[in-house]
Amino acid sequence: MLDALERRGVAIPAAARRDGLALARWPGRFEPCPAEPRLWWDGAHNLDGVRALIETWREVHGEPPGALVLALSRDKDAAAVTHELAAAWPRTPLIATRTRSERALEPAELAGLAGAAGLAAETAPSVSVALKRALAGSGGRVLISGSLFAVGEAMEALGGAPGEWQ
Repeated sequence: MLDALERRGVAIPAAARRDGLALARWPGRFEPCPAEPRLWWDGAHNLDGVRALIETWREVHGEPPGALVLALSRDKDAAAVTHELAAAWPRTPLIATRTRSERALEPAELAGLAGAAGLAAETAPSVSVALKRALAGSGGRVLISGSLFAVGEAMEALGGAPGEWQ
């Protein structure tokens, strides 16, 4: 977008670009929950997004998450996503859940794919139940991912929706 403006003769200084990007916020993308700092969320829902999430997590936190809550839509490549997560964090327990979306993949199917990939997986009937269980059972950080629907439901349950951090 900024490049298009510059092609039309609108000069945007490098400092303005840098300052603007530093102030930008993309809700639901790699951020901690304001009410529970052990909980991090990221709406990665495809293989490329999950790979970027894993890389960013490693850069920021080093150690793997203490638990992973995962909810995917039926039209996503759940087998590839769970294999990627298992390769990155083979000892991280996974709680498979579902969102309220009509497109949600059932937790049992997701847990089966995660188990086939080598992860210890259990199911929870909803995002809020999965988060409570993950936070209670983990002494470390908890990551919820797989769907922007899931991140939205986590924000709804624990706070942190767009505009709440102002």
